[in-house]
Amino acid sequence: MSALWPDHASHDEKVRRLFDDFDVRKARSIDLESFVSSFRRLNIGFSSATVNDLFEKADANNDRVISLPEFQRFGELYPTMLDCLYYRAKDHWTEVAQREAIEVARRLLEELRAREAQARAAHAQAQADTDAADHKLQSQLQLVADAQAREAAAKAALDAAHEDTERARGELRDRVAELNRAKDRERQKQIETAEAQRAVEVSARRLQQQEQEIAKAEERLREIERLLAEQTREVDLQRQNGERFRMELAQAQAREQDATMAENEARRDVHLAADRAAEGEADVAMKQERER
Repeated sequence: MSALWPDHASHDEKVRRLFDDFDVRKARSIDLESFVSSFRRLNIGFSSATVNDLFEKADANNDRVISLPEFQRFGELYPTMLDCLYYRAKDHWTEVAQREAIEVARRLLEELRAREAQARAAHAQAQADTDAADHKLQSQLQLVADAQAREAAAKAALDAAHEDTERARGELRDRVAELNRAKDRERQKQIETAEAQRAVEVSARRLQQQEQEIAKAEERLREIERLLAEQTREVDLQRQNGERFRMELAQAQAREQDATMAENEARRDVHLAADRAAEGEADVAMKQERER
């Protein structure tokens, strides 16, 4: 706006600027209504009679409109009035431009504040989503840790059962060896038949007790297998909840397969020991039968 109303404008520039500003109808002439409204707009405190008198002085040919040449003549007759009108108009339009700029800045500020509020809300929502996802992840991790702890406890119980089975197998071997030694003594010393018979009976009772212990160990082993099966199902469920834990669950399954293979091997060993004990009992029975 300052470019349209320069401070050091020439007389002719001032005339043209004011004429265009007073020409509200853009008819290349200024009527009385436009002349009066322009004085009011520029906040010049002249009375209506004074403004009408100035219009008549500017309207040299009395055609009720002021042409550009007439307005130039008016400016030459009243240069101080022309300067006053020019700078009043300049100040008016500068103020209008400033108000418009302020309004644009205000709307822009409101828009930026609205965008800032939206961004803050989006950030808060994103933070809430992140917190919820982190909480869910921690819950999944805790579930997997619990399942692994239960699996470790089941494995420890299975290992204890395996140790009990191995110990029972060793005791069974000792009993079978003792039974064989009794048989050897019976063959070597028939005069000690009665004593050997008692030893055989004692060994048979011990063998029966050992078989009962083996049965109990197998029962514990089956219970451990059931617990291990439950843990396996829980681990499978946790595997579905989190893809990232697939590798750990695969390792747990590998350990489970190893435990199952060890369990099957222990079972085969128990059955083999039982078969050997049965053979020992058969031999004892045959010996007793021959003695009778």
